[in-house]
Amino acid sequence: MMRGNWFGSGYCPVLGGYGTFSFWHILVMLGALTVIVGLFLMAKKNRKSNDSLELLKMHFVEGKITEEEYIKRKNVLERK
Repeated sequence: MMRGNWFGSGYCPVLGGYGTFSFWHILVMLGALTVIVGLFLMAKKNRKSNDSLELLKMHFVEGKITEEEYIKRKNVLERK
């Protein structure tokens, strides 16, 4: 009877040998995960900032706030 896994022989080059993770594989995966999470958080922050500016513009266009108030609030949002 043949002992093996998905690859038939038991050797899996993706997992670093016979089904075990090496230190370097784990380190690379953690680094990639960190980069992905960082990019996601930056994109989320940019979306939130853009949404706030759009809402502020709509309030100004609709006449709910004055031009001075619009400029002051816009400067505050752009600093964050």
